[in-house]
Amino acid sequence: MKNLPRRVVLALGAASLLCASGALAQPAAEFYKGKSVTLVVSSSPGGGYDIMSRTIAKYLGNHLPGNPRVLVQNMPGAGGIVAMNYFYTNAPKDGTYLGAVQNNTPFEPLLGTREAKYDPTKFNWLGSPSTEVGLIAVWRNVPVNTLADLKRREITVGSSGANSTPSFYARLINETLGTKMRIVVGYPGQNEVYFAMERGEVDGFPSLFYNTLNSTRPAWRKEKNIKLILQYGLEKEPEIAEVPNALDLVTDPELLLLDEPFAALDEITRFRLNEDLLRLWEARHWTVIFVTHSVFESAFLSSRVVVMAPRPGRVVADLPVDLPYPREGALRTSVPYATFCRGLSERLAGAMA
Repeated sequence: MKNLPRRVVLALGAASLLCASGALAQPAAEFYKGKSVTLVVSSSPGGGYDIMSRTIAKYLGNHLPGNPRVLVQNMPGAGGIVAMNYFYTNAPKDGTYLGAVQNNTPFEPLLGTREAKYDPTKFNWLGSPSTEVGLIAVWRNVPVNTLADLKRREITVGSSGANSTPSFYARLINETLGTKMRIVVGYPGQNEVYFAMERGEVDGFPSLFYNTLNSTRPAWRKEKNIKLILQYGLEKEPEIAEVPNALDLVTDPELLLLDEPFAALDEITRFRLNEDLLRLWEARHWTVIFVTHSVFESAFLSSRVVVMAPRPGRVVADLPVDLPYPREGALRTSVPYATFCRGLSERLAGAMA
């Protein structure tokens, strides 16, 4: 880490860590020595993002050159967009400002959100410090006890804004599972929604993360103040195995997103599973988005290959695959297949240059 470039932002489980663009003209240790670094949190004090950010801030200075002091500043609003706009237009771009923002913020400009006045590709995205399991939770006296109840009866759920993480998940789950959550916006952050649930202003919260629940409201489950209706995430939380998992409920999807599912397998098994996937695709008529680093796999499976380049991530080629279906193993030794793979490799090498 000789020089710290550009704007920095951090993503927290349901959030992200970033840094604003710019470059240091002197070694990082010399630059940071005796300075303070500000970690801007895009949510209000007392919530899960805030607690995680303050935990990171406590130790982060020990891992930065020059060991600067790390200060935390809350900047809630519009589901993280207020903080992102600040980073893009006003924050110092010398590495002294970091951001801990919700994970929806990189996508808001791409989704056409008018309030998002920033270009997410201009930030240095440093990573996400946790992987979370999200929960739909309702207060104890709300007459909803199951997901089936939530499909029949409308409830109110609190959120900070129309573009915030809770609003995103509420809309997504309403659309995919047929639930009836009416979003009430205007709360500065998670903590204020929790108080609203206790006061009876709203019935529940659509994105209560499991670790946040344990760290900010540990008595809620023990005292049976809330009911957990649904959990969602890449893996089911074993401590609440009785709560239905959203992924288990999606049994006939129209679209599959597969991120290198066969990368760790030996070549023979990988080839066989590629052929199995094609047979399923032809039978079920799915739309499949398949992420892979293998030129040969992309050519064998796809009707279209999109080539991405790194830093910043961008599309550099969109290539139709003019190879006939159905595709069998013999295709891999054909001249058209080899020709396409060679051309694709050249495009990929150019993108990486």
